[in-house]
Amino acid sequence: MRFLYNMSKYTMRALMGAALLGTAASLVFVGGSTAEAEVKVLDEAAVVDILRAEIARDPGFILEALNKHMERQQAQERERYDNMVVDARAEIAASEGRPFIGAENPTVELVYFFDVNCGYCKRLEPSIRRVVEENKDVRISHREIPILAESSRSAALLANIVWQMFPEKYTSLHEKLIDHQGALNDEIIEVKLTEVLGAADAARVLGEASNINSDFVKNATAAVQENLALAEKAGITGTPFVYVLQGDGLMRGAAENAYEQLTAFIEVGRQAK
Repeated sequence: MRFLYNMSKYTMRALMGAALLGTAASLVFVGGSTAEAEVKVLDEAAVVDILRAEIARDPGFILEALNKHMERQQAQERERYDNMVVDARAEIAASEGRPFIGAENPTVELVYFFDVNCGYCKRLEPSIRRVVEENKDVRISHREIPILAESSRSAALLANIVWQMFPEKYTSLHEKLIDHQGALNDEIIEVKLTEVLGAADAARVLGEASNINSDFVKNATAAVQENLALAEKAGITGTPFVYVLQGDGLMRGAAENAYEQLTAFIEVGRQAK
């Protein structure tokens, strides 16, 4: 058994990896000097015994191996989802008739998937606004995906109807809805709508929204359904999500350095234009 105890930590890690992956029923080790080689053939039971002893001696050993395995899996999963987005690029870029903020004829276009009830979207919003304010050649195209609550759907439909009827008021309504702290409900949404449009125009929008035969309602419903279907196809499983069309920049979530990330993506996008 002297040979087994003299195994290096690298040999042990190889043994651990093989055992965890179930790729070896037996392992062969060669040790000793050049003149006096020693060969050990370990069957599955021997491997298990060695692993038990090593885990008892150093439990962190197996955690390290498992963590590295999980990191590799997560990286592969992120790459798979990123590829799904890029594969759906043409559909994501089809923004005709979609709400947007910023440049009419942009050099760089960011497509923004969000839900107004999403706390992380609320956290990202200041960075989005700063990017638009500081970069006059940038457009933020909105693809609202109401996934968190029924009020998210109500807000998405009303916002789209406002875009159709009063496009110059859309940005103000979007900001009031997403800036609200806490969950929205129909009463709060109607208050925000009235604050932006005034009582008379808000009543017009609400009247259209209550008419299932209204073209405004049909268009808004189709837009929301398309956004949801596209998000599913592109592997966009949460909000916020930003895709920079020029340069294929991808950002999931609302990191502390979101503004810096977006700015870097925009610069890459300008060069790719």
